[in-house]
This record gives sequence, C-alpha cells and structure tokens, in this order.
Amino acid sequence: MSTILFIALHAAESREYSTHDYIRFQRHCMLAVFDLQQTRQSINRMDKTRILRWRDDPFAVCAWRGVTCMYSIVRAIEWDTELSGDHAVRLTWMDVRWLPPTVHRVLIANQFGCKPSPASTRHFPREVTNLRMSCCALFGSIDMTVLPLSLEILDLAGNQFHGELVLANLPRSLVIMNLRRNDFHSVLVDNESLPSNFRQCALCRYQKNRVHVRTVTGAPLDGRVIVERINIFGRVYID
Repeated sequence: MSTILFIALHAAESREYSTHDYIRFQRHCMLAVFDLQQTRQSINRMDKTRILRWRDDPFAVCAWRGVTCMYSIVRAIEWDTELSGDHAVRLTWMDVRWLPPTVHRVLIANQFGCKPSPASTRHFPREVTNLRMSCCALFGSIDMTVLPLSLEILDLAGNQFHGELVLANLPRSLVIMNLRRNDFHSVLVDNESLPSNFRQCALCRYQKNRVHVRTVTGAPLDGRVIVERINIFGRVYID
C-alpha cells in the first residue's frame, strides 16, 4: 500500500491527474483511514461509527458526516465524539497515513474508543493549515522538520507521542502548538528558530514524570514555550 500511496501523493502534488481519477483515489484514502475496502461488510462497520448519513451511496465520501468538500474534493474533516449532530463520529481505528493530501482542516478529537495506532508527522496532509487530533490514541515520535509548510495550528494533546521533542526548523506559518499530555522525556528548543508569528507551544508533565527541557544555546527558555506541571490533585502549575 505504501507504493500506491507514494505514487498517488506525487500525482496529487504535481496535479498530473484527472478529477475522476483523483476522486477515486480520494475514496480509497478515506476508506483506508478506517482500514476498510469498498465492500458490503465495510458498510456495516461504517454504520457503527455513525459516519453515514444514509446508505443509498455509502462510498460517496463527500456525503459522510463531518466531511466538507469543494467541487467534490475533501477539504475538511471534523469528527469529535463530544460534538452533537453531524460531527459526533466514533472511530475504532484511524490510519493517518491515508488522510487525503488536499485536506485543509482536520479536527478529529475525543476518540476514546480508538485502538492505538502509529502516526508520523511525515504523513500529515501536505495542504493542511489547521490540524487537531487530540485524544485519538496515536503514538510515535514527532519530527518537526517534516511538518506541512502551510501549517498554522497543531494540536496533538492527549496521545502517546514519545521520545525527544526538538522545537527547531518549524514551518514559518506555525502559530500555536498544543502537545499536552504526551510522553516526551525531553524537549530541546532553538529559541532563535521559532517563527516570528509563533504564539505558544504548550506541554505538560505529571508530578511523577520528569521532562528535561533545555535550549540549544543554554539560554533561558523562550516564554512562548510553556511547560505545565500537574500534581496528584489535578492542579496545574507553570514550571
């Protein structure tokens, strides 16, 4: 599947495709997000997520709940179990590698029924500006150097990302990052490389966890990078 994805993404970025071909690829992507194929069995699984508004054409992805299209191209996805109406979609599995490359806005949140799944910043949609995937049982490491260049808001709070977080070589468009409630063991910050319009990067650690935060030069941490500490009573303090 990785070869198919590479070829399709290259075609999408170079615009060497027909609209019909891309819509077919887009359908394949959206089904693969759920680890589904275009079969009758998949329809039953989709019913459980509440993603289908009606069953007349279940594979018309632009008619799915929480999906916004422009000229039949997916531009926004909003699935949040805590929202009412069309956006209250409940996922059991999510493969972020298959989010369509044309998506500008992603809001997938509070998916507490999701099985843990790997995620890499390398696979985020290349045209996304607002990406929020909080409490989705995602795990892996975060490489800031391969974030989409147009990204403005990144919210990955409440997942299981781990390792060292290096805040350097960020997209110049980036404004806000919420990385609270993950499992980073250390944070390295290059104060000089933070974008001029950057407002805040919020992280937090629990009382029992140690997160080593340092800067590249040894200078004091830029005030826009906030590390919160949560004690055993749930109270939040700024380190």
